[in-house]
Amino acid sequence: MNINREVEHPRPSTKAAKWVQENRKWLEQNHAGKWIAVGTEGLLAVGDSALAVSEDAKLKGYADPLLAAVRRRDFQGIDLIRPWR
Repeated sequence: MNINREVEHPRPSTKAAKWVQENRKWLEQNHAGKWIAVGTEGLLAVGDSALAVSEDAKLKGYADPLLAAVRRRDFQGIDLIRPWR
Protein backbone atom coordinates (compact mmCIF):
# COMPACT_ATOMS: atom_id res chain seq x y z
CA MET A 1 0.00 0.00 0.00
CA ASN A 2 1.47 3.32 -1.08
CA ILE A 3 0.34 6.01 1.34
CA ASN A 4 2.35 8.67 -0.49
CA ARG A 5 0.43 8.40 -3.75
CA GLU A 6 -0.60 11.60 -5.46
CA VAL A 7 -4.24 12.55 -5.23
CA GLU A 8 -5.75 14.56 -8.05
CA HIS A 9 -7.93 17.39 -6.81
CA PRO A 10 -10.46 19.03 -9.12
CA ARG A 11 -9.53 22.60 -9.99
CA PRO A 12 -12.00 25.38 -9.26
CA SER A 13 -13.55 27.21 -12.17
CA THR A 14 -11.03 29.74 -13.44
CA LYS A 15 -13.69 32.44 -13.85
CA ALA A 16 -15.12 31.82 -10.37
CA ALA A 17 -11.67 31.82 -8.75
CA LYS A 18 -10.78 35.02 -10.61
CA TRP A 19 -14.02 36.65 -9.39
CA VAL A 20 -13.13 35.75 -5.80
CA GLN A 21 -9.63 37.16 -6.21
CA GLU A 22 -10.90 40.40 -7.76
CA ASN A 23 -13.55 40.85 -5.05
CA ARG A 24 -11.55 39.66 -2.06
CA LYS A 25 -11.59 42.92 -0.12
CA TRP A 26 -15.34 43.35 -0.60
CA LEU A 27 -15.95 39.75 0.49
CA GLU A 28 -13.79 40.22 3.59
CA GLN A 29 -15.63 43.42 4.50
CA ASN A 30 -19.15 42.13 3.87
CA HIS A 31 -19.10 38.37 4.44
CA ALA A 32 -16.39 37.68 7.03
CA GLY A 33 -17.00 34.38 8.83
CA LYS A 34 -19.39 33.13 6.13
CA TRP A 35 -19.33 30.54 3.35
CA ILE A 36 -19.93 31.59 -0.23
CA ALA A 37 -20.77 29.78 -3.46
CA VAL A 38 -19.44 31.38 -6.64
CA GLY A 39 -20.28 30.65 -10.27
CA THR A 40 -18.76 31.89 -13.49
CA GLU A 41 -20.81 35.10 -13.26
CA GLY A 42 -20.10 35.84 -9.58
CA LEU A 43 -21.61 35.35 -6.15
CA LEU A 44 -24.43 32.78 -5.98
CA ALA A 45 -25.04 32.28 -2.27
CA VAL A 46 -23.85 33.31 1.20
CA GLY A 47 -24.46 31.31 4.37
CA ASP A 48 -23.19 29.80 7.58
CA SER A 49 -22.15 26.41 6.15
CA ALA A 50 -20.65 24.98 2.99
CA LEU A 51 -23.58 22.59 2.67
CA ALA A 52 -26.13 25.43 2.88
CA VAL A 53 -24.50 27.54 0.16
CA SER A 54 -23.92 24.50 -2.03
CA GLU A 55 -27.59 23.53 -1.81
CA ASP A 56 -28.68 27.13 -2.46
CA ALA A 57 -26.49 27.30 -5.56
CA LYS A 58 -27.87 23.98 -6.80
CA LEU A 59 -31.43 25.29 -6.40
CA LYS A 60 -30.39 28.19 -8.64
CA GLY A 61 -29.20 25.74 -11.31
CA TYR A 62 -25.46 25.61 -10.54
CA ALA A 63 -24.48 21.97 -9.99
CA ASP A 64 -20.76 22.54 -9.33
CA PRO A 65 -20.12 25.97 -7.75
CA LEU A 66 -16.82 27.06 -6.27
CA LEU A 67 -17.16 27.08 -2.48
CA ALA A 68 -15.12 29.42 -0.34
CA ALA A 69 -14.82 30.19 3.35
CA VAL A 70 -14.35 33.89 4.02
CA ARG A 71 -12.33 34.04 7.20
CA ARG A 72 -13.35 36.04 10.23
CA ARG A 73 -11.96 39.56 10.38
CA ASP A 74 -9.22 38.52 12.80
CA PHE A 75 -8.01 35.86 10.30
CA GLN A 76 -8.52 37.62 6.99
CA GLY A 77 -8.36 35.71 3.74
CA ILE A 78 -10.43 33.31 1.70
CA ASP A 79 -10.09 29.53 1.55
CA LEU A 80 -11.30 27.88 -1.64
CA ILE A 81 -12.68 24.35 -1.62
CA ARG A 82 -14.61 22.10 -3.96
CA PRO A 83 -17.94 20.52 -3.05
CA TRP A 84 -17.85 16.94 -1.89
CA ARG A 85 -19.93 14.33 -3.67
